[in-house]
Amino acid sequence: MKKGIISFFIFILCLLYSLGYAYEFLPNLVKNYSNFSFVNSVAVGFKYVYFGTTNGVTRYNISQKQWDSPLTGFEGFDNSEIFTIKASFDDERIWINTESGDYEYSGVFNRWTPISQIPDETSNGTHIGLDYDYIPPPGYHYLNTGILVDMYDNGHSIRDIVDDGWGNQWIGTWGLGAFHADNSSRILEPLTYGLLQEDITSLYSDNGTLWMGGSDTGYVRPGFTAYNWAENSFEHIKTEPGFLSFAGHVYAIAASEKRVFIGTDDGLLVIDKKQNEIIDHLYQRSGLPDDRILSLLVYDNKLYVGTEYGLGIVDINSDLNKTEFKTILPTHAILSLDQIENHIWIGTHLGTFRLNLSNEKLGYLKSAEISGKREVRFIKHTERKIWMVVDFELKSIDRNSAEIEYFPEIIQYGDLRSIAVSDTIVAVATGSGLLLLFDGKEDNHFLYTVGDGLISNDIRDLVFDGDYIWIGTDKGLIRFWYKHPSLY
Repeated sequence: MKKGIISFFIFILCLLYSLGYAYEFLPNLVKNYSNFSFVNSVAVGFKYVYFGTTNGVTRYNISQKQWDSPLTGFEGFDNSEIFTIKASFDDERIWINTESGDYEYSGVFNRWTPISQIPDETSNGTHIGLDYDYIPPPGYHYLNTGILVDMYDNGHSIRDIVDDGWGNQWIGTWGLGAFHADNSSRILEPLTYGLLQEDITSLYSDNGTLWMGGSDTGYVRPGFTAYNWAENSFEHIKTEPGFLSFAGHVYAIAASEKRVFIGTDDGLLVIDKKQNEIIDHLYQRSGLPDDRILSLLVYDNKLYVGTEYGLGIVDINSDLNKTEFKTILPTHAILSLDQIENHIWIGTHLGTFRLNLSNEKLGYLKSAEISGKREVRFIKHTERKIWMVVDFELKSIDRNSAEIEYFPEIIQYGDLRSIAVSDTIVAVATGSGLLLLFDGKEDNHFLYTVGDGLISNDIRDLVFDGDYIWIGTDKGLIRFWYKHPSLY
């Protein structure tokens, strides 16, 4: 019997090898999220309805009425645009047609495999034509040509409709994502999922919710995304027409108990968490030191706003439009902020300062390694060390001995865009991928790229939350399981 079992497993391994199952990706290491608003095709299985988008496959659980994880980050397919999607009756296999050919997804092996063509097999549901009597969501208009018009007067066409035979219509649109309609009511229900904009330049973790924003250039629906990763739910906070400049760029995000603050190159935006709406837009004329916001910090009922010309400080519970910001270092660009014990550490284009919170005295760190005419671009701390990016170099300060350590081996990876730190790992955003520096008895570092399942090598920002590193890129959000057993 034992010999038979061994022979069976050898047979399975040989079969996988012959089929090309190389398993270069570590299972569950990566999950990619992007702008899934552009849907080309819809398919219905038994448990799920599937949407083929310009950035991969998303799936909605029909009975539970909630989104499941997208079919991204798997071996064999790079999440590019999907033109046609089909599903088997039991959800075991998904077939897609893309620019690079046809692929089949297997739920058993959790990977995509190239195939010669999509099989001519009947799926659940029926593709139907346009219904002229749809009732649009509030704020939208529906034209009987199959166009939904949003508050910006942009038209979004319906690309595909599937009637699942159980009284539901599943609808894919170009620019507004997925919708559901009941056969009797014809009311269009938005099924929001994914990022409002795929280009992420700043991330902030707020008690299980990720706030993110990027560059508004070229997007027809400007705004920000909030992602509750425990519930796998997305909220889109849209800017009203004309409220944020079209070329707005997000540099920093911070949050208090009730508000979220977005630092842009066109002032400071304030979001009310309860309403999930932008309630204020502050400029230099509102009291800020400058319109270009480079860094933000919330601590002890104070909002610290780092700008191109100085650090503004204000009581977070005050009416920000009517309260004067206290400004310090008005001739310095405030690039980074961190609260460490009883001090606010301030990284500028001319070195590092510390603001004593007890007596409000400002001190300057005179160490040549981290000050002088040097840009201190990022400051983060753990219990043992303070980590800094000075110009384009990564350095650490031991909090007990004050010894400064330099890591020249990572210069080869180019520009260091951001850092995030935990007790034993430093995560570094680079233009070449995600760089992990394991800070222990023996320092080692590893670079993770699209070859490991990442949606892009162009890493912009990152944060630790839970067992994951959440990564913002030019193509979307990455969930990276840094506690994966195979990494240690």
